Amino acid sequence: MVKNLEKCLTIFNGANGNRWTMLFAASLGGYKNVVEYMVKCGTEINSADEDGWTPLLAASSQSHEKIVECLVKCGAEINRADKYGQTPLYAASSQGHENVVEFLVKCGAEINRADNYGRTPLCAASSQDHEKVFECLVKCVAETNRADKSGKKHRFTQLPRKVRKKLSNA
Repeated sequence: MVKNLEKCLTIFNGANGNRWTMLFAASLGGYKNVVEYMVKCGTEINSADEDGWTPLLAASSQSHEKIVECLVKCGAEINRADKYGQTPLYAASSQGHENVVEFLVKCGAEINRADNYGRTPLCAASSQDHEKVFECLVKCVAETNRADKSGKKHRFTQLPRKVRKKLSNA
């Protein structure tokens, strides 16, 4: 039985040419039951592909909330960044996945952590016009006047369009 489990883990932890493991593919694709089974079997949950994407980052980018919860509960590194410095919180923020953002912040994700270009999750939400995520991050005390490496700051002009409209009508 132990040999069979070891063989399964070898298969689960093996990767394709892009270094995608089976857990990564299942997390990206939203296959919650597969993810839960693989994690239960002891699959490496923090393995990364060639760009530094982990299963948690993949699930966060696709709004697979239950998979994100499972991976975090089982010890996934919540602030682990890809080769561009983007974390699961950054990915969820840039895609507008409010529930994932709220969960990651609640679990201790670094809300003001910047990527390699100095952009924070707030900047990502703002630039993609994700009003609810932007408001969530501001409520959670995201820095609103921080410059990225090019000197851009999160000022009134970087607010999502709907928020700018609300403020200008006030």
